Amino acid sequence: MRRSWMPGERKRVLERYSLDGPAKLAAELGRSVDSISSFAGRYGQKSLRSRERQAASRSRGSPSLNTRFFDEPSRHGAFVLGVIWACGSIKTKHGKVLRLVVPADRRGVLLRVLELMDSKHQIQTYDERKVVEICNAYLVSTLLDRFGHPPSSSPEPELPWIGSEFVPMFASGHLQATGGRDDTHVRWSGQKDVIVWLADEIRRQTRAGPPEEDRFGGRLTIRWRAQSDLAGIGRWLDEAL
Repeated sequence: MRRSWMPGERKRVLERYSLDGPAKLAAELGRSVDSISSFAGRYGQKSLRSRERQAASRSRGSPSLNTRFFDEPSRHGAFVLGVIWACGSIKTKHGKVLRLVVPADRRGVLLRVLELMDSKHQIQTYDERKVVEICNAYLVSTLLDRFGHPPSSSPEPELPWIGSEFVPMFASGHLQATGGRDDTHVRWSGQKDVIVWLADEIRRQTRAGPPEEDRFGGRLTIRWRAQSDLAGIGRWLDEAL
């Protein structure tokens, strides 16, 4: 026998459906999900969760970039993570946006990131800086869930959640964004905890000696000058590319 809708049930569904969704209301009222959805639909109610799923589906299918770029760890993904941990931030207040900012003379690293991500986003110029903003909820959510928050987006600095095999590519991306390399030295600059971790990984994987250090507030620069260290670190970086 078909169960009639009581006034209190009707009121509950119409007031809470958009926020709670059909599953939660079905459990509370002892009805099926289909029954709740059907009733709400007759009154033009749409679930917020349904809209979120639709938005996520649209986000995954965006033609403007490879939204699944961070779905799995990869060498190219590690390179981009290095750039993000050096000069990136995440904005979530009005949509989820990945923002990268570099000096004008490092525009090339942004072009490389956009190329790797199959992105059609444009690079903007602000004073002496080059900026790219990639707005895609699925991409940003996957980045945060799988690899952590970049330092500028978290009150508690996080190290990137990557395996040791991806550190050379991460180091290369970070180096191209904020570091420097020539015949006389190689250096990395960035958030202190990240650079300390990176220095330890470089020494462990290349057997380089201790680097020089320059600290300024929460930032740290590490530098190697010895030719033996430069040769070893250079091979380590070049083999990763």
